[in-house]
Amino acid sequence: MIAHLTASLALVIALGAPLRAQTEVYLKVGGQGSGANLIKLALPEFTGDSAGMQDIVRGDLLFSRYFAVLVDQDYKAKGAAWLLSAHVSNINNKIIVGAKLTDLNSKELVFDRQYRQDLAYRRSIAHKLSDDVVKAVTGKAGIANSQIAFANDQSGHKELYLVDYDGANLKPLTKNRS
Repeated sequence: MIAHLTASLALVIALGAPLRAQTEVYLKVGGQGSGANLIKLALPEFTGDSAGMQDIVRGDLLFSRYFAVLVDQDYKAKGAAWLLSAHVSNINNKIIVGAKLTDLNSKELVFDRQYRQDLAYRRSIAHKLSDDVVKAVTGKAGIANSQIAFANDQSGHKELYLVDYDGANLKPLTKNRS
């Protein structure tokens, strides 16, 4: 949890601080160490019209610091304990993601879920899926669907912004020039 807070703080500092040629900031974010304690999760290529969704989920799972994500087909030989598979469809301006999470040790299907949303919320569905995987495997809530609000005066005037926890989807909230 502290690593997540530290990483979020680092993002706020990096995005919120005005750019100055002489300012250098170095932040070290600690994780779980060497990776020996990470949970091995297989993430084969999503089928259908996935258009980058697998990359978002992979990034979320890696950033959670709980998982070693295996994307190649040799995941059984590499000791994967979990398998996340998904199929993505676009129907009538909606994105539909069918996802299955399987415990490879017990062969138990942990969840078989369908996510449906407007196409504009493609990243949000990927983040929700990632959070559901974190919760199912660890019992802890994920942070992938979080957003960060911050102030920035890079334009010369303080304005408020909102960004996904991973730095994507930067949106200005104000344009008051004050």
